[in-house]
Amino acid sequence: MKKSSDIKSICLAGLMAAMVFVFTSTFKLPIGTMGYAHLGDAFIIVSVWILGGKRACLPAAVGAGLADLASGYAIWILPTAIVKMLMALTIFLVAEKIFNCKTVGYILGVIAAAVVHIGGYSLAWYIIGGAAGLSGAIIPLVLQTVIGAVLGAIIIIVLNSTAAGKKLKSMAE
Repeated sequence: MKKSSDIKSICLAGLMAAMVFVFTSTFKLPIGTMGYAHLGDAFIIVSVWILGGKRACLPAAVGAGLADLASGYAIWILPTAIVKMLMALTIFLVAEKIFNCKTVGYILGVIAAAVVHIGGYSLAWYIIGGAAGLSGAIIPLVLQTVIGAVLGAIIIIVLNSTAAGKKLKSMAE
């Protein structure tokens, strides 16, 4: 029975990586000249809720990194993969380890992950573009982060309160 469970986990992780990729690279809302908001971060949050944090880290990193590659931002693949993996890990630690998978834990985990997201990308912007690059990117970065966090939290609240959401989550267990 373990083999069947492993195959299901791999398939769901692949599906979530694909959803992160698609919703990062297709539904873009430009924010200034330095960035864009997208739904990919919301699906990283949903991935953690569906798959559990340990299994959501790789889909978050792969999906978002591939979106950077496909969008022509190859220089951002490694920072993106690291930051998105840390986002998923942060949500996991807060929601699953501290709050035992309660909705409030996921909401607090999303807030903590938003701080990690802003901090991680700020560091990356500073390394890649110096202080000038960071100063031009900080407002779009904060807006992108808030939009993704709010949308992800809303999706989790909705899914957690519906039979379809509970069925989806039970499929991953």
